[in-house]
Amino acid sequence: MKRLVLMIVPALICGVMFTGCGKSQAEEEEIVIKNTESYYRNLVGGDEEGASIKVQALHYEKSELIRDNSTNFILVYHYKPKNDFVGTDCVVIDVTHNNTGLDPKTHTVKINFVITK
Repeated sequence: MKRLVLMIVPALICGVMFTGCGKSQAEEEEIVIKNTESYYRNLVGGDEEGASIKVQALHYEKSELIRDNSTNFILVYHYKPKNDFVGTDCVVIDVTHNNTGLDPKTHTVKINFVITK
């Protein structure tokens, strides 16, 4: 029963947050990784572009946005599940383009993780 709740709660939280995207564009993907692996996703690279985590993953060791010389100043999302976790997790990220202009464009990225041993 506890495992079922651990799998359903992240899906419900992400599902509720993802439906309210308004005029924003949205994309969704499913990623299958082992609980010993890390996942990296390039988001944007321009100076006037940015991102923020709208819904944080629940079962993570690392769930962060990185932009530094290790990523060549490209904004990258990094996810590493807890070592002992098996199940599902998700994160919702808002990505903004031209965030210094009068009409910034935002799109939402939802990443559904399936974590295995």
